[in-house]
Formats: sequence, C-alpha cells, structure tokens
Amino acid sequence: MTAVIDWVRPWYPGGGAGDHIDPDCPILAEQTSTPVEGSGWLDPNKGLVCPACVPSWEAVCDTCDVSMADDWEDDGDRFTEAAAKNWKSQHRCAPRVRITPPKITPPSRSTQ
Repeated sequence: MTAVIDWVRPWYPGGGAGDHIDPDCPILAEQTSTPVEGSGWLDPNKGLVCPACVPSWEAVCDTCDVSMADDWEDDGDRFTEAAAKNWKSQHRCAPRVRITPPKITPPSRSTQ
C-alpha cells in the first residue's frame, strides 16, 4: 500500500492531461518547454503515469554485488516491484538479494 504522502502533483503541457510526475521528463519536454503544475495528486506507483516518469524498483545482491539494473540494462524500462521479486527468485544468491522501493525525488523546477 502506498502512503498518500508519496503522491505527487501532476505536470502537463498547457491544456493537456496531467500524467507526468517529473517536470523534467524528456517526453514532457518534447511537448512543451514550460510545463504547468496540475491540480490534484498522482500515485507514482499506480494509475496512468507517463512510463518515463515512473520510479523504478531495484534489487541488489550483497553476495556477488550484481544488481537487477546491471543484469537487465538492455531492457530500458522502469522496474516494478514484481520484476524485482522475479529477479530475486531467479538469481543464484536469492536469499542475499535486497529489494528496494523507488525513491521519489522532489521536482527540480520551482513552482510559483
């Protein structure tokens, strides 16, 4: 369950729908150079969120120092909690794998 405190304000190009959680999103930058902060809140882990903005889960093996992101670097997608658990179950050192949730970082653009 995601705490409401993790929710973020959506960003969107003027007149568009707010589905970006990062005002510096490269897809949003293609649409506008001046994104607008929307009203309401988005859960960054669910719903209709831009795929480039979705925070990524990670899994790291403390035994062999390999991470899911390193192992699947050609994938290019953000990793879900299910993907992290799947990687852990398939990794040769499975009991030693740490799964970490995504970190939500505050937007770098100032809101005025």
